[in-house]
Amino acid sequence: MRPGEIREPVELSGATADVVDGRVTVRIDPRDVPSTHVSDEGVVSFSIHGSSAEGPATWSTSAPVRAVVDDGAFVWIDPLAHPDEVSRAVAARLVSGPFARLDAVEEDRYKVAAIARRAQQAPQLPDCPAAWTGKFKDRAMTTSTTYPVGRDKAWASSSIINGSKAGIGMKAEGEWKQAGIEFAAGKESDDATNTAFKWPKKSIARSHRGTVRYYRYKLICPPSNKKYRAWIPVGTIAGFSTGRDLTRPLWNDERINCVRNDSGTFSRADSTGDNYSYGAAVKFAGVIGIDMYGEKSYSTTHTVKYKFRGTRWVCGDDDEPGTAGKFAPYKRLARG
Repeated sequence: MRPGEIREPVELSGATADVVDGRVTVRIDPRDVPSTHVSDEGVVSFSIHGSSAEGPATWSTSAPVRAVVDDGAFVWIDPLAHPDEVSRAVAARLVSGPFARLDAVEEDRYKVAAIARRAQQAPQLPDCPAAWTGKFKDRAMTTSTTYPVGRDKAWASSSIINGSKAGIGMKAEGEWKQAGIEFAAGKESDDATNTAFKWPKKSIARSHRGTVRYYRYKLICPPSNKKYRAWIPVGTIAGFSTGRDLTRPLWNDERINCVRNDSGTFSRADSTGDNYSYGAAVKFAGVIGIDMYGEKSYSTTHTVKYKFRGTRWVCGDDDEPGTAGKFAPYKRLARG
């Protein structure tokens, strides 16, 4: 399947589902996905739908994964991981929305946790001549989150020096869609020094946001001269803000990803682990109707810190907190 090519969705009849404590897990063997619905790079986008047998409640979301061969077996991984860099990445590392969590499991049956029924290829921005229209937008992008417990304090610091990855918005006809990811390098300030910001210590859950500059382009693709419109990130610039519409995640139910810490200061500034990523990090809905993907790496200039007033369990979303892209503290682990 070529980039930009879209297939009609197909239902995966071989998927099996379990429901435990209100959490649905569907297991899918990568070999059950039709090859016509897998990109040349092994990426599949699952359209996820759910409904209640007890009433009219329904919901839906979507999430991409990449199928690769690891030690002779097919496994799912994070779609942003390049196949040449996944010798240690057997597990998918992605949380999409409040209902779907993808956790590939290294087993003979090649299981992946998802709530999935149909597969299709996500659209990609075509490789065609592009002209800047002279329009630009500066949009906030979530680069980290903190969830302090009780009277604990949490804060973050960030710099534009390392840049970020952000989603591309594309429209040919119909609605705007996300069409790939682009790296946006850090822009230097007028005095040739990189801008940094430190959020104050607080006892409330917050998201910490930087700013990504987008240019609007017009693309004309021969031979049909089909026209596309696109918003493409060109750089991260000065401008930092805060979001407070957060709900504490339930990462403490995955005990293997949790570690115990005494009272004191806990921080994450190691770039060797996973980056912070969020499917709706770039706040673009006010412009094109959808928010888009964003990713930022931890480093000595992009940190998250907590001040614990007592013993805390720190849990990662998909790995132990020293390498997970997202993590949060808890007073105790979930029962189980």
